[in-house]
Amino acid sequence: MSKYLTFKQISTAEKIELGILALLVFFLPLRETPKTVFLIAYLVFWIFHRVKNKNWGKTAIFFDLPLVFIIFFGLISSISSPFDQVNSFEKSLEFSFAALLAIFIRRSHYPFHLVLKILLISIILGVAVAITEGFIYKNSFPYLRSVGHINQVANYLAICFAIFFSIAVLFRNSKAYWIFWIIPIFFLLSAFATQSRNAALACGIVIFITILTAPKKHFFESRLLSLAGVFGFMFLALMAPSGIYEKQLSHLSSSSLDSARQKLWRTALRSVEARPLFGYGPGTFESATSFSHVENLTKENNEKFISNDFFQAPHGHNLLIHWLTERGLISLVLLLLWLAHQLRISFLSLRYASQFHDRISEHSFLIQRLVPAQISLGVCTAVLALGIGNTPLRVEHGILVMLLVGLVYSNITTKHAG
Repeated sequence: MSKYLTFKQISTAEKIELGILALLVFFLPLRETPKTVFLIAYLVFWIFHRVKNKNWGKTAIFFDLPLVFIIFFGLISSISSPFDQVNSFEKSLEFSFAALLAIFIRRSHYPFHLVLKILLISIILGVAVAITEGFIYKNSFPYLRSVGHINQVANYLAICFAIFFSIAVLFRNSKAYWIFWIIPIFFLLSAFATQSRNAALACGIVIFITILTAPKKHFFESRLLSLAGVFGFMFLALMAPSGIYEKQLSHLSSSSLDSARQKLWRTALRSVEARPLFGYGPGTFESATSFSHVENLTKENNEKFISNDFFQAPHGHNLLIHWLTERGLISLVLLLLWLAHQLRISFLSLRYASQFHDRISEHSFLIQRLVPAQISLGVCTAVLALGIGNTPLRVEHGILVMLLVGLVYSNITTKHAG
């Protein structure tokens, strides 16, 4: 089945799959139970459909294999965990389901432009409803009930910004050009409203990398630079009256938070020394950095334990530290190789497509080549940038990242796919 079929031409089973995906994305920031139900429903229905049709799609070694090994080693880490093995196993399954979602979607042959529209609308509606609900019932902005802590909300919004900004820089001749910009501006302002320095930094890095790599010959011109100026003006003007801008500046001049994170990372690395390859198991970071555990490790090394030198937290506030502690060096290397591969083929695809854009129509060029590559580049950049001071790829934003990357991978120029 061609991936350029219209929605009417795809099978009823695939229409059901897309409906489940739309509901999954809609409920991601809203409710825990529906999110889990729709995720499992999609995986089960996908397997049932493929078993029936005996069509499992093509294998992409550099995409599938690292994720399969991450799932495998994650299960090993949870089973061998010195802490709560049952809870660790459950946490391992959370990322495993997200990884399987990426693999299954990549192996599917949905009409890309229709699927992308459906998922983008679901993202917008889900976040809009969640933020409205939080403002009305919690008197809080922004609040995403299912995502939880404000830093995780910032991660989710920053990833959404990366998705829509990646699309906005490509559409210059659309009649609804302003719509492509108002949406990422909304996500940027919402992410900044969380007062997360890390999310603000990540959005800045995404803007820089996206503009730097966007095809300049056909799309990148003075109009985009003008919009960037308006973009920056709105960003500062709207934030300053609320006091958020001033608070961000005070954060930048404060060293207390950085000191706490440095202590936390030191604590985590001390724990990693005892289990470097497989870690302590998914969901065990807080136990692995507990004072009692670190004290025992310190005494085993015949060193003096000074509690003020260490710090405990539920997660690592750094993607590398968190994965190294919970899943070990092997899984961390696999994850970095997987992300590096996505960045590489996205960049190569952008370069390749920009050389031949005159041979095909602009719409076909945008949908089939540039949009998938630009989204993949933007999302993976956001994950790595957020990983500097926080822990992305957890539950909701992990599912969102895997879903989008899996979707766009099979539509990136096949010349550079693994």
